[in-house]
Amino acid sequence: NDTPFSVAPNPTRGAITVTLPAAMRSNGRITVFDALGQVVMVTTVRDGVEKLSLDLSGRTEGLYLVDAVADGYHAVQRVVFAR
Repeated sequence: NDTPFSVAPNPTRGAITVTLPAAMRSNGRITVFDALGQVVMVTTVRDGVEKLSLDLSGRTEGLYLVDAVADGYHAVQRVVFAR
């Protein structure tokens, strides 16, 4: 039973937890884009990591896309940042 890719809480006031499926737990990369498509954050997933904490609190309020990529895996989640 694999854990789905998810981002919580959503909406967020800044801090988010990204839960990664097994396919993402090696050679994975999380990229966060703002609503204009600009890269605001890139994180490499270390082997075996199931959850990552990211912080949007220094960013502009609005919609962000959390993009997860690994060998043979790609998924995107939307998250709304509102103070």
